Amino acid sequence: MDKLEKSYKTDIEKLDVYKIDKTLFSNRDFCFNGDCRKLIIQNLRDEEIDLVITSPPYLNSRDYTDTYMVELRVLGYLKTKEDVKKLRNETIRSHVQIRWEDEEILDNLLLRNTIDKINEHRFEFWNKSLPQMIAGYFWDINEMFKNLYTKMSKGGLIFFNVANSSYYNVEIKVDLIVSQIAEKNGFHVKEIREARRINPSSQQKDNIEFLRESVIVIIKPM
Repeated sequence: MDKLEKSYKTDIEKLDVYKIDKTLFSNRDFCFNGDCRKLIIQNLRDEEIDLVITSPPYLNSRDYTDTYMVELRVLGYLKTKEDVKKLRNETIRSHVQIRWEDEEILDNLLLRNTIDKINEHRFEFWNKSLPQMIAGYFWDINEMFKNLYTKMSKGGLIFFNVANSSYYNVEIKVDLIVSQIAEKNGFHVKEIREARRINPSSQQKDNIEFLRESVIVIIKPM
């Protein structure tokens, strides 16, 4: 709270909207801090959500706990090594910083075929948990859409930002797999918008020209 008063509050007071009416209000009652896969079910009423704009972790083996360690410590979320370990265990499975449990692969042909191709390089793996991470990532995405469906209002929109990945010259078409998962859970995918093109690693550049970052526009049918 001391950091909020001495640092962040002064920044807020410089905003034009504050200068006009000099009003500050707390949105604490409307914010739920935690695992969206659980909080969607626990804290929201059915058909309460009209709009979702989100960008889950990319399937790029990056541990966002490390990426945002400074911010997490400054805001007081992480104080001990146990806090870090706990948070890593609760994140969407997009990295191999910890050993994930074996997860059943979703019933998705594109996903299964992709994991099979990656497994052909298992003797080259820099981390043996790679297939478990990929399977777990999409399992988590599926859980999120399954829970979201009951909470989204009819006609409600989701803007879902993801990026495709590649390992051992095998492209994981994340946007297509996520779209198929959403539709299997009852949603309709209106379009997949290409946001930008990402260069793959230098080792894969000869076989994969670029990786697509996309915004998937999803609607719950009326």
